[in-house]
Amino acid sequence: MATSSKPIGRLKARLAELCTLTLHYARLFTLVVIDESEYRKKSQLAARLLDIFQAVANMERWAARQFHSSSLIVSWSDHLDPGKLDILPNGRVDQEALQALLEEVWRAIGATQASMMDICSSSREFVHWTPIVKSLVPACLSMPSGFAAFSRIDFLPQNKTIRTAIKRVTGPCASSLDPSFSREYSLQDYMAPVRADSLDLVVPYFWTLSTREAMVCDSCLLSSFEYDGLPLRFHQDMAQQAADEARHAVMYLDLAIELMPAYLASANADDRTAIIIREFLDGTGRLPVPKEGNLYPCMWHASLEERLVIMQIATEGEAVSATRRAIDSSLAQTFPSVKRAFEVDYYDEVAHTRIGTRWLRHLRPDARLRKTAIEEAALLKGVLLLTCFLSDDDRSNVTTLMDRYGSDERAGPRTFFLDRSTPECQRDQGRGGSQGFP
Repeated sequence: MATSSKPIGRLKARLAELCTLTLHYARLFTLVVIDESEYRKKSQLAARLLDIFQAVANMERWAARQFHSSSLIVSWSDHLDPGKLDILPNGRVDQEALQALLEEVWRAIGATQASMMDICSSSREFVHWTPIVKSLVPACLSMPSGFAAFSRIDFLPQNKTIRTAIKRVTGPCASSLDPSFSREYSLQDYMAPVRADSLDLVVPYFWTLSTREAMVCDSCLLSSFEYDGLPLRFHQDMAQQAADEARHAVMYLDLAIELMPAYLASANADDRTAIIIREFLDGTGRLPVPKEGNLYPCMWHASLEERLVIMQIATEGEAVSATRRAIDSSLAQTFPSVKRAFEVDYYDEVAHTRIGTRWLRHLRPDARLRKTAIEEAALLKGVLLLTCFLSDDDRSNVTTLMDRYGSDERAGPRTFFLDRSTPECQRDQGRGGSQGFP
Protein backbone atom coordinates (compact mmCIF):
# COMPACT_ATOMS: atom_id res chain seq x y z
CA MET A 1 0.00 0.00 0.00
CA ALA A 2 1.49 3.32 -1.05
CA THR A 3 2.02 5.94 1.63
CA SER A 4 2.45 9.69 1.34
CA SER A 5 5.97 11.08 1.07
CA LYS A 6 4.93 13.96 3.32
CA PRO A 7 5.77 13.61 7.04
CA ILE A 8 2.09 13.71 8.03
CA GLY A 9 1.26 10.82 5.69
CA ARG A 10 4.24 8.75 6.81
CA LEU A 11 3.44 9.37 10.47
CA LYS A 12 -0.15 8.27 9.96
CA ALA A 13 0.97 5.07 8.21
CA ARG A 14 3.57 4.26 10.88
CA LEU A 15 1.06 4.89 13.67
CA ALA A 16 -1.38 2.45 12.05
CA GLU A 17 1.42 -0.13 11.90
CA LEU A 18 2.37 0.54 15.51
CA CYS A 19 -1.25 0.01 16.60
CA THR A 20 -1.47 -3.23 14.64
CA LEU A 21 1.83 -4.59 15.90
CA THR A 22 1.13 -3.74 19.54
CA LEU A 23 -2.35 -5.21 19.31
CA HIS A 24 -0.97 -8.45 17.86
CA TYR A 25 1.63 -8.57 20.62
CA ALA A 26 -1.13 -8.19 23.23
CA ARG A 27 -3.29 -10.95 21.74
CA LEU A 28 -0.29 -13.30 21.51
CA PHE A 29 0.63 -12.41 25.10
CA THR A 30 -2.75 -13.75 26.26
CA LEU A 31 -1.22 -17.21 25.74
CA VAL A 32 1.60 -16.38 28.14
CA VAL A 33 -0.94 -15.52 30.85
CA ILE A 34 -3.13 -18.58 30.21
CA ASP A 35 -0.11 -20.90 30.27
CA GLU A 36 1.24 -19.53 33.57
CA SER A 37 0.35 -21.83 36.47
CA GLU A 38 1.69 -19.83 39.44
CA TYR A 39 -1.15 -17.51 40.38
CA ARG A 40 0.93 -14.63 41.70
CA LYS A 41 2.93 -14.57 38.48
CA LYS A 42 -0.28 -14.92 36.45
CA SER A 43 -1.69 -11.85 38.18
CA GLN A 44 1.44 -9.82 37.36
CA LEU A 45 1.34 -10.94 33.73
CA ALA A 46 -2.39 -10.15 33.44
CA ALA A 47 -1.74 -6.63 34.76
CA ARG A 48 1.01 -6.19 32.17
CA LEU A 49 -1.34 -7.38 29.42
CA LEU A 50 -3.94 -4.83 30.51
CA ASP A 51 -1.32 -2.06 30.27
CA ILE A 52 -0.53 -3.12 26.69
CA PHE A 53 -4.19 -3.10 25.61
CA GLN A 54 -4.64 0.31 27.24
CA ALA A 55 -1.59 1.56 25.33
CA VAL A 56 -3.26 0.46 22.07
CA ALA A 57 -6.38 2.37 23.12
CA ASN A 58 -4.23 5.48 23.65
CA MET A 59 -2.78 5.04 20.16
CA GLU A 60 -6.29 4.69 18.73
CA ARG A 61 -7.45 7.88 20.45
CA TRP A 62 -4.40 9.83 19.27
CA ALA A 63 -4.89 8.55 15.70
CA ALA A 64 -8.54 9.64 15.79
CA ARG A 65 -7.68 13.09 17.13
CA GLN A 66 -4.70 13.88 14.89
CA PHE A 67 -5.47 11.91 11.73
CA HIS A 68 -9.27 11.33 11.93
CA SER A 69 -8.63 7.58 11.82
CA SER A 70 -11.59 5.26 12.37
CA SER A 71 -11.93 2.98 15.39
CA LEU A 72 -10.16 -0.37 15.28
CA ILE A 73 -12.00 -3.57 14.48
CA VAL A 74 -9.60 -6.23 15.69
CA SER A 75 -8.53 -9.12 13.50
CA TRP A 76 -5.45 -11.27 13.02
CA SER A 77 -3.29 -10.40 10.02
CA ASP A 78 -2.43 -13.19 7.62
CA HIS A 79 1.26 -12.87 8.53
CA LEU A 80 0.65 -13.34 12.25
CA ASP A 81 -2.38 -15.63 12.16
CA PRO A 82 -1.78 -18.09 15.06
CA GLY A 83 -3.65 -20.74 13.12
CA LYS A 84 -0.84 -20.71 10.56
CA LEU A 85 1.99 -20.61 13.10
CA ASP A 86 3.27 -23.54 15.13
CA ILE A 87 2.70 -22.04 18.58
CA LEU A 88 -0.17 -24.31 19.70
CA PRO A 89 0.74 -27.87 18.70
CA ASN A 90 -1.97 -30.26 19.91
CA GLY A 91 -3.71 -27.40 21.68
CA ARG A 92 -0.79 -26.77 24.06
CA VAL A 93 1.32 -23.62 24.13
CA ASP A 94 4.83 -24.08 22.72
CA GLN A 95 6.59 -21.53 24.90
CA GLU A 96 9.79 -21.52 22.87
CA ALA A 97 7.98 -20.81 19.60
CA LEU A 98 5.68 -18.27 21.28
CA GLN A 99 8.54 -16.36 22.90
CA ALA A 100 10.43 -16.24 19.58
CA LEU A 101 7.35 -14.80 17.86
CA LEU A 102 6.76 -12.28 20.64
CA GLU A 103 10.36 -11.10 20.37
CA GLU A 104 9.99 -10.67 16.61
CA VAL A 105 6.89 -8.53 17.08
CA TRP A 106 8.51 -6.62 19.96
CA ARG A 107 11.50 -5.70 17.81
CA ALA A 108 9.17 -4.61 15.03
CA ILE A 109 7.32 -2.38 17.51
CA GLY A 110 10.63 -0.80 18.49
CA ALA A 111 11.65 -0.26 14.87
CA THR A 112 8.29 1.30 13.99
CA GLN A 113 8.42 3.65 16.96
CA ALA A 114 12.01 4.60 16.07
CA SER A 115 10.90 5.39 12.51
CA MET A 116 8.17 7.67 13.88
CA MET A 117 10.69 9.39 16.15
CA ASP A 118 12.98 10.01 13.16
CA ILE A 119 10.13 11.53 11.16
CA CYS A 120 9.26 13.85 14.04
CA SER A 121 12.84 14.90 14.84
CA SER A 122 13.61 15.65 11.19
CA SER A 123 10.57 17.86 10.68
CA ARG A 124 10.20 21.24 12.35
CA GLU A 125 6.45 20.88 11.91
CA PHE A 126 6.24 17.71 14.02
CA VAL A 127 9.27 17.88 16.32
CA HIS A 128 6.95 18.73 19.23
CA TRP A 129 5.30 15.33 18.76
CA THR A 130 8.49 13.48 19.68
CA PRO A 131 7.62 13.09 23.42
CA ILE A 132 4.13 11.91 22.50
CA VAL A 133 5.44 9.26 20.12
CA LYS A 134 7.93 8.17 22.77
CA SER A 135 5.11 7.68 25.29
CA LEU A 136 2.87 5.64 22.98
CA VAL A 137 4.62 2.33 23.65
CA PRO A 138 4.13 1.07 27.23
CA ALA A 139 7.19 0.82 29.46
CA CYS A 140 7.05 -2.99 29.44
CA LEU A 141 7.62 -2.95 25.67
CA SER A 142 10.14 -0.12 25.44
CA MET A 143 13.46 -0.92 23.83
CA PRO A 144 16.51 -0.69 26.15
CA SER A 145 18.85 2.18 25.37
CA GLY A 146 21.22 1.25 22.57
CA PHE A 147 19.26 -1.91 21.70
CA ALA A 148 18.97 -2.38 17.95
CA ALA A 149 15.46 -3.15 16.73
CA PHE A 150 14.94 -5.34 13.69
CA SER A 151 13.38 -3.91 10.57
CA ARG A 152 9.61 -3.73 10.71
CA ILE A 153 7.70 -6.90 9.95
CA ASP A 154 6.65 -6.68 6.33
CA PHE A 155 2.92 -7.28 6.64
CA LEU A 156 -0.35 -5.42 6.37
CA PRO A 157 -3.69 -6.12 8.03
CA GLN A 158 -6.37 -7.77 5.96
CA ASN A 159 -7.85 -5.45 3.35
CA LYS A 160 -11.37 -6.63 4.18
CA THR A 161 -11.93 -5.96 7.85
CA ILE A 162 -14.17 -8.51 9.57
CA ARG A 163 -17.01 -6.61 11.20
CA THR A 164 -18.83 -9.45 12.89
CA ALA A 165 -17.54 -11.67 15.68
CA ILE A 166 -16.00 -14.81 14.25
CA LYS A 167 -13.85 -17.49 15.84
CA ARG A 168 -10.63 -17.22 13.87
CA VAL A 169 -8.44 -19.64 15.84
CA THR A 170 -8.77 -22.16 18.67
CA GLY A 171 -6.91 -21.37 21.87
CA PRO A 172 -5.17 -23.58 24.44
CA CYS A 173 -7.23 -26.62 25.42
CA ALA A 174 -6.00 -26.73 29.04
CA SER A 175 -5.38 -24.41 31.96
CA SER A 176 -2.91 -25.16 34.75
CA LEU A 177 -3.37 -25.11 38.52
CA ASP A 178 -1.11 -23.32 40.96
CA PRO A 179 1.58 -25.58 42.50
CA SER A 180 -0.18 -25.15 45.86
CA PHE A 181 -2.93 -27.51 44.69
CA SER A 182 -3.31 -31.25 44.15
CA ARG A 183 -6.13 -32.95 42.23
CA GLU A 184 -7.45 -35.43 44.79
CA TYR A 185 -11.22 -35.90 44.66
CA SER A 186 -13.79 -36.06 41.90
CA LEU A 187 -16.90 -33.96 41.58
CA GLN A 188 -18.65 -37.20 40.68
CA ASP A 189 -18.26 -38.21 44.33
CA TYR A 190 -18.11 -35.00 46.34
CA MET A 191 -19.54 -31.52 46.15
CA ALA A 192 -17.06 -28.66 46.00
CA PRO A 193 -16.87 -26.53 49.16
CA VAL A 194 -19.43 -23.75 49.39
CA ARG A 195 -19.37 -20.44 51.19
CA ALA A 196 -20.49 -20.61 54.83
CA ASP A 197 -19.70 -18.87 58.10
CA SER A 198 -17.83 -21.81 59.67
CA LEU A 199 -14.07 -21.95 59.23
CA ASP A 200 -14.02 -25.69 58.54
CA LEU A 201 -16.05 -25.02 55.39
CA VAL A 202 -14.93 -21.58 54.30
CA VAL A 203 -11.16 -22.19 54.38
CA PRO A 204 -11.37 -25.00 51.76
CA TYR A 205 -13.96 -22.92 49.93
CA PHE A 206 -11.54 -20.00 49.60
CA TRP A 207 -8.70 -22.07 48.20
CA THR A 208 -11.06 -23.88 45.80
CA LEU A 209 -12.54 -20.55 44.74
CA SER A 210 -9.00 -19.39 43.95
CA THR A 211 -8.75 -22.02 41.20
CA ARG A 212 -12.08 -20.95 39.69
CA GLU A 213 -11.08 -17.28 39.69
CA ALA A 214 -7.94 -18.19 37.74
CA MET A 215 -10.10 -20.15 35.28
CA VAL A 216 -12.29 -17.10 34.62
CA CYS A 217 -9.13 -15.08 33.94
CA ASP A 218 -8.07 -17.66 31.36
CA SER A 219 -11.56 -17.84 29.86
CA CYS A 220 -11.64 -14.08 29.22
CA LEU A 221 -8.23 -14.17 27.55
CA LEU A 222 -9.26 -17.21 25.52
CA SER A 223 -12.08 -15.14 23.99
CA SER A 224 -9.72 -12.26 23.24
CA PHE A 225 -7.27 -14.62 21.55
CA GLU A 226 -9.81 -16.57 19.51
CA TYR A 227 -12.34 -14.04 18.23
CA ASP A 228 -11.91 -11.54 15.40
CA GLY A 229 -14.29 -8.82 14.27
CA LEU A 230 -14.84 -7.08 17.61
CA PRO A 231 -13.89 -3.54 18.65
CA LEU A 232 -10.77 -2.86 20.68
CA ARG A 233 -13.02 -2.11 23.67
CA PHE A 234 -14.00 -5.79 23.81
CA HIS A 235 -10.38 -6.85 24.20
CA GLN A 236 -9.79 -4.16 26.81
CA ASP A 237 -12.80 -5.40 28.77
CA MET A 238 -11.62 -9.02 28.59
CA ALA A 239 -8.13 -7.96 29.73
CA GLN A 240 -9.59 -5.88 32.57
CA GLN A 241 -11.71 -8.75 33.87
CA ALA A 242 -8.81 -11.17 33.45
CA ALA A 243 -6.58 -8.93 35.56
CA ASP A 244 -9.34 -8.67 38.19
CA GLU A 245 -9.89 -12.44 38.30
CA ALA A 246 -6.17 -13.22 38.50
CA ARG A 247 -5.94 -10.79 41.40
CA HIS A 248 -8.90 -12.53 43.04
CA ALA A 249 -7.19 -15.91 42.64
CA VAL A 250 -4.24 -14.62 44.66
CA MET A 251 -6.51 -12.84 47.14
CA TYR A 252 -8.58 -15.92 47.98
CA LEU A 253 -5.61 -18.27 48.23
CA ASP A 254 -3.88 -15.80 50.55
CA LEU A 255 -7.10 -15.46 52.55
CA ALA A 256 -7.39 -19.22 52.98
CA ILE A 257 -3.79 -19.38 54.22
CA GLU A 258 -4.37 -16.43 56.57
CA LEU A 259 -7.38 -18.18 58.17
CA MET A 260 -5.68 -21.55 58.59
CA PRO A 261 -4.19 -20.85 62.06
CA ALA A 262 -7.59 -19.69 63.33
CA TYR A 263 -9.16 -22.88 62.03
CA LEU A 264 -6.46 -25.10 63.57
CA ALA A 265 -6.90 -23.39 66.93
CA SER A 266 -10.51 -24.59 67.13
CA ALA A 267 -10.40 -27.86 65.17
CA ASN A 268 -9.95 -31.41 66.36
CA ALA A 269 -6.42 -32.58 65.64
CA ASP A 270 -7.64 -35.61 63.68
CA ASP A 271 -10.11 -33.75 61.44
CA ARG A 272 -9.35 -34.35 57.78
CA THR A 273 -9.14 -30.63 56.99
CA ALA A 274 -6.85 -30.00 59.97
CA ILE A 275 -4.47 -32.72 58.79
CA ILE A 276 -4.47 -31.30 55.26
CA ILE A 277 -3.74 -27.79 56.50
CA ARG A 278 -0.93 -28.83 58.86
CA GLU A 279 0.78 -30.77 56.08
CA PHE A 280 0.41 -27.80 53.74
CA LEU A 281 1.79 -25.33 56.25
CA ASP A 282 4.81 -27.48 57.08
CA GLY A 283 5.55 -27.97 53.37
CA THR A 284 4.81 -31.70 53.17
CA GLY A 285 1.44 -31.52 51.42
CA ARG A 286 -0.68 -29.57 48.98
CA LEU A 287 -4.26 -28.35 49.06
CA PRO A 288 -6.78 -30.82 47.56
CA VAL A 289 -9.01 -29.64 44.73
CA PRO A 290 -11.25 -31.56 42.30
CA LYS A 291 -9.60 -33.94 39.85
CA GLU A 292 -11.53 -32.05 37.19
CA GLY A 293 -9.37 -29.02 37.98
CA ASN A 294 -10.78 -25.55 37.50
CA LEU A 295 -13.40 -26.60 34.89
CA TYR A 296 -11.66 -24.70 32.06
CA PRO A 297 -12.85 -27.27 29.45
CA CYS A 298 -16.39 -26.00 29.98
CA MET A 299 -15.40 -22.55 28.69
CA TRP A 300 -13.07 -23.94 26.02
CA HIS A 301 -15.96 -25.82 24.41
CA ALA A 302 -18.37 -22.88 24.71
CA SER A 303 -18.99 -20.20 22.09
CA LEU A 304 -18.40 -16.54 22.88
CA GLU A 305 -22.11 -15.94 23.51
CA GLU A 306 -22.28 -18.95 25.82
CA ARG A 307 -19.22 -17.77 27.76
CA LEU A 308 -20.72 -14.31 28.23
CA VAL A 309 -24.04 -15.71 29.41
CA ILE A 310 -22.73 -18.49 31.66
CA MET A 311 -19.86 -16.60 33.24
CA GLN A 312 -20.34 -12.83 33.15
CA ILE A 313 -24.13 -12.61 33.16
CA ALA A 314 -25.37 -15.69 35.04
CA THR A 315 -22.53 -16.55 37.41
CA GLU A 316 -21.25 -13.04 38.14
CA GLY A 317 -24.74 -11.57 38.04
CA GLU A 318 -26.17 -14.10 40.48
CA ALA A 319 -23.13 -13.69 42.73
CA VAL A 320 -23.68 -9.97 43.26
CA SER A 321 -26.54 -10.27 45.78
CA ALA A 322 -24.94 -13.22 47.60
CA THR A 323 -21.60 -11.44 47.94
CA ARG A 324 -23.38 -8.32 49.17
CA ARG A 325 -24.99 -10.41 51.93
CA ALA A 326 -21.64 -12.02 52.72
CA ILE A 327 -20.13 -8.60 53.47
CA ASP A 328 -22.43 -8.42 56.50
CA SER A 329 -21.99 -12.06 57.55
CA SER A 330 -20.66 -13.02 60.97
CA LEU A 331 -17.49 -14.36 59.36
CA ALA A 332 -16.80 -11.00 57.70
CA GLN A 333 -17.49 -9.18 60.94
CA THR A 334 -15.03 -11.44 62.78
CA PHE A 335 -12.26 -11.22 60.19
CA PRO A 336 -11.75 -7.74 58.61
CA SER A 337 -9.67 -9.24 55.77
CA VAL A 338 -12.62 -11.43 54.79
CA LYS A 339 -14.94 -8.42 54.77
CA ARG A 340 -12.53 -6.46 52.60
CA ALA A 341 -12.13 -9.37 50.15
CA PHE A 342 -15.92 -9.65 49.78
CA GLU A 343 -16.17 -5.89 49.21
CA VAL A 344 -13.52 -6.00 46.47
CA ASP A 345 -15.21 -9.00 44.87
CA TYR A 346 -18.65 -7.39 45.04
CA TYR A 347 -17.71 -4.27 43.11
CA ASP A 348 -15.74 -6.27 40.56
CA GLU A 349 -18.67 -8.65 40.04
CA VAL A 350 -20.94 -5.69 39.29
CA ALA A 351 -18.44 -4.44 36.70
CA HIS A 352 -18.04 -7.89 35.15
CA THR A 353 -21.79 -8.33 34.81
CA ARG A 354 -21.89 -5.05 32.90
CA ILE A 355 -19.13 -6.31 30.62
CA GLY A 356 -21.11 -9.43 29.80
CA THR A 357 -24.30 -7.46 29.20
CA ARG A 358 -22.51 -4.93 26.99
CA TRP A 359 -21.03 -7.51 24.65
CA LEU A 360 -24.04 -9.79 24.51
CA ARG A 361 -26.02 -6.75 23.36
CA HIS A 362 -23.32 -6.08 20.78
CA LEU A 363 -23.58 -9.64 19.48
CA ARG A 364 -27.37 -9.80 19.77
CA PRO A 365 -28.85 -6.29 19.40
CA ASP A 366 -32.38 -7.67 19.09
CA ALA A 367 -33.83 -8.22 22.56
CA ARG A 368 -35.77 -11.32 21.49
CA LEU A 369 -32.68 -12.95 20.00
CA ARG A 370 -30.72 -12.00 23.11
CA LYS A 371 -33.32 -13.68 25.31
CA THR A 372 -33.10 -16.79 23.15
CA ALA A 373 -29.31 -16.82 23.42
CA ILE A 374 -29.54 -16.64 27.21
CA GLU A 375 -32.08 -19.47 27.35
CA GLU A 376 -30.03 -21.68 25.02
CA ALA A 377 -26.83 -21.11 27.01
CA ALA A 378 -28.66 -22.05 30.22
CA LEU A 379 -29.81 -25.29 28.61
CA LEU A 380 -26.29 -26.09 27.40
CA LYS A 381 -24.60 -25.36 30.71
CA GLY A 382 -24.95 -28.91 32.01
CA VAL A 383 -23.58 -30.39 28.80
CA LEU A 384 -20.65 -27.97 28.80
CA LEU A 385 -19.85 -28.84 32.41
CA LEU A 386 -19.94 -32.48 31.43
CA THR A 387 -16.95 -31.90 29.12
CA CYS A 388 -14.81 -31.55 32.24
CA PHE A 389 -15.34 -35.28 32.87
CA LEU A 390 -14.58 -36.51 29.35
CA SER A 391 -11.01 -37.47 30.20
CA ASP A 392 -12.16 -39.79 32.99
CA ASP A 393 -11.87 -43.52 32.32
CA ASP A 394 -15.26 -44.29 33.83
CA ARG A 395 -18.07 -42.61 31.94
CA SER A 396 -20.82 -44.84 33.27
CA ASN A 397 -22.37 -41.98 35.22
CA VAL A 398 -22.85 -39.69 32.22
CA THR A 399 -26.65 -39.64 32.46
CA THR A 400 -26.59 -38.95 36.19
CA LEU A 401 -24.02 -36.20 35.72
CA MET A 402 -26.04 -34.54 32.97
CA ASP A 403 -29.11 -34.51 35.21
CA ARG A 404 -27.11 -33.13 38.13
CA TYR A 405 -25.25 -30.35 36.34
CA GLY A 406 -28.19 -29.40 34.20
CA SER A 407 -30.28 -28.66 37.28
CA ASP A 408 -29.96 -26.75 40.53
CA GLU A 409 -28.59 -29.82 42.28
CA ARG A 410 -25.04 -28.88 41.43
CA ALA A 411 -23.01 -31.42 43.39
CA GLY A 412 -22.92 -34.62 45.36
CA PRO A 413 -24.18 -35.04 48.91
CA ARG A 414 -20.91 -34.57 50.79
CA THR A 415 -17.84 -32.40 50.87
CA PHE A 416 -14.46 -34.06 50.63
CA PHE A 417 -13.33 -32.17 53.71
CA LEU A 418 -16.08 -33.15 56.16
CA ASP A 419 -17.19 -36.44 54.59
CA ARG A 420 -20.70 -35.85 55.84
CA SER A 421 -23.92 -34.33 54.61
CA THR A 422 -23.76 -30.55 54.98
CA PRO A 423 -27.26 -29.05 54.77
CA GLU A 424 -26.02 -25.90 56.51
CA CYS A 425 -23.90 -25.18 53.44
CA GLN A 426 -26.91 -24.94 51.22
CA ARG A 427 -28.27 -21.74 52.69
CA ASP A 428 -25.94 -19.45 50.75
CA GLN A 429 -24.79 -20.90 47.48
CA GLY A 430 -24.82 -17.53 45.76
CA ARG A 431 -21.81 -18.53 43.69
CA GLY A 432 -23.33 -21.95 42.99
CA GLY A 433 -20.60 -23.66 45.00
CA SER A 434 -17.65 -21.87 43.47
CA GLN A 435 -18.04 -19.40 40.60
CA GLY A 436 -21.39 -20.86 39.65
CA PHE A 437 -20.04 -24.37 39.16
CA PRO A 438 -20.24 -27.61 41.13
